[in-house]
Amino acid sequence: MAAIKEMKISKASKQYAFDEDGVEYLDCFNGTAHVGHCHPQVVSAGSIQMATVSTAQGFKSDLLEKVSSLL
Repeated sequence: MAAIKEMKISKASKQYAFDEDGVEYLDCFNGTAHVGHCHPQVVSAGSIQMATVSTAQGFKSDLLEKVSSLL
């Protein structure tokens, strides 16, 4: 039986992940199937939020209260 090489991902884009040798894999595991890796709208929204405030669980913020009220 051949040994299975451990996959080391070096980058990702859309639905694909790439190992350090540049081999492309369809990524169905990392919770990104619904938007893919590096989706421009997700990256933009995350960047805007992190530039505004990034808090740990347990601290209140206007955004956290707004989202909580929707649940």
